[in-house]
Amino acid sequence: MVPGTDWGYIVEVDEKEAYQEIALLQFWLFIAIGCLIIITSIIVVVSANRLVYPIKSLTKTVSEIHEETSKFEVDPKIMKSNDEITVLAKTMQNQMSKIETSRKQLLEFKIALDEAAIVSIVDPNDKIIFVNEQFCKTSKYSREELLEQNHHITTSGYHTPEFYKEIKKILTSGETWRGEIKNKAKDGSFYWLKSVIIPVLNEEKEITSYIQVATDITEAKNKEELLLESDKEKSKTIEMQLEELKLVDKQKQEFTSMITHELKTPLTPIIGFSDALMNPKLLGIL
Repeated sequence: MVPGTDWGYIVEVDEKEAYQEIALLQFWLFIAIGCLIIITSIIVVVSANRLVYPIKSLTKTVSEIHEETSKFEVDPKIMKSNDEITVLAKTMQNQMSKIETSRKQLLEFKIALDEAAIVSIVDPNDKIIFVNEQFCKTSKYSREELLEQNHHITTSGYHTPEFYKEIKKILTSGETWRGEIKNKAKDGSFYWLKSVIIPVLNEEKEITSYIQVATDITEAKNKEELLLESDKEKSKTIEMQLEELKLVDKQKQEFTSMITHELKTPLTPIIGFSDALMNPKLLGIL
């Protein structure tokens, strides 16, 4: 309507032109929303990757360590920041470095022990679950022949059942047993071990296994037996010599008695005549 008149204007506008600006506005709005979604997604992905990558890296490294295929080496990318995950990674790396050092020391100790001692481990049911190379060499059994077998496989029969019962009694009480054991090898030969047997306890104080660390003293025991035999032979020889001396002494006494008797027999009348001659009465008569 025109002010002050009864006239009005009627304008015809094409529908497309009427909604063109709205469509354009919608278009740019959709573009803006799309860009915002894309940017947000990128930010989320980057942030998530930044958060998840260290965890995945640590998980992978720990898995490799568990499978003994890798050392604990944290990805340098993780170590650049100062967030909680980096602190965790550094702490784990320090701890694993200490564990690796301890592992190397234990490995060196094991190598030295394997070279110097005979080692075996049995479970609470007396089944052999570990033997080292020295044990195999001494017993002349292969590792396959020993594993899962009762440890009495090497029993020699030298010791009494009470001997083994006493060992079991000491070990089941949680104490360590020390002593000498005579065993029998696969080929029937015998060998002596100077042994230390230690019960291994878990957190509940239950025995999980027994570890035996021993040294071969067969040569020393053989020498000891030879010395004992030698001493027995010497003692026997000395006894025989003493018996011979006693026999000689007896013979000497018998000979002396005989000589004394024989000498005394002819001297008796002579001594009698001498006494008679010394008698004044008899001399007066003569």
